[in-house]
Amino acid sequence: MAEVESIENLVAARMFLKTSLEKSRALASALEKTGPRLQKISQKLPSLEATIRPLYARKCALLAVGGHIDQAVGPAAAVLKVFDAVHGLEKSLSSDPCFDLSGYLSVVKRLEEALKFLAGNCWLGNSVAGGHRGIPGRKCSH
Repeated sequence: MAEVESIENLVAARMFLKTSLEKSRALASALEKTGPRLQKISQKLPSLEATIRPLYARKCALLAVGGHIDQAVGPAAAVLKVFDAVHGLEKSLSSDPCFDLSGYLSVVKRLEEALKFLAGNCWLGNSVAGGHRGIPGRKCSH
């Protein structure tokens, strides 16, 4: 009886080893097929890196510009508010001052204040018109 169990154990071990050997051969075959594919991928990597490098540089440049854009939005919004205010004065300024001289002078005073604000913050105009790098909050030198 012990011999029968021993033979059965040997047969089972043989089957297990045979199955393991078949799996190892299949795995080796799959690895052989994968090798050339990995080589092709490895050969393509430098060109892919060269393609991605400018995109990454653009992303970095955009991130660097983001802070400048954030700084420009506030002052630009202030200028737009002044423009809207001046545009609102247009009708009053085009009317005849004879009918309401004090109102007309009040409108002219508001227009002068708007012009002073814009003249005092002309860095925005310089940066847009002249292509200079305007510095927010900087007064004009002239």
